[in-house]
Amino acid sequence: NGLSLECQLPSPPVPISCQSVAISQVFLNLINNAFDVIKEQGEGWLQITCKYEAQMAEITFTNSGPVIDPSLHAKIFEPFFT
Repeated sequence: NGLSLECQLPSPPVPISCQSVAISQVFLNLINNAFDVIKEQGEGWLQITCKYEAQMAEITFTNSGPVIDPSLHAKIFEPFFT
């Protein structure tokens, strides 16, 4: 579908304490949302990066799609917001 995926993970892998089903759903939704936007472009990329520092993990999803309108930033985490 013209999507390039790049994952940058720490080596060796770092265990993360979380609710595995819930975090999997979040990750899947982020990937699906990126795919939906990118497929409209015909070609694009998704990058997933994990950094681990001071016993904290930072996982970043970045894609080549358009940026989110700043007026929507406050609503993004509201339940059922599309």
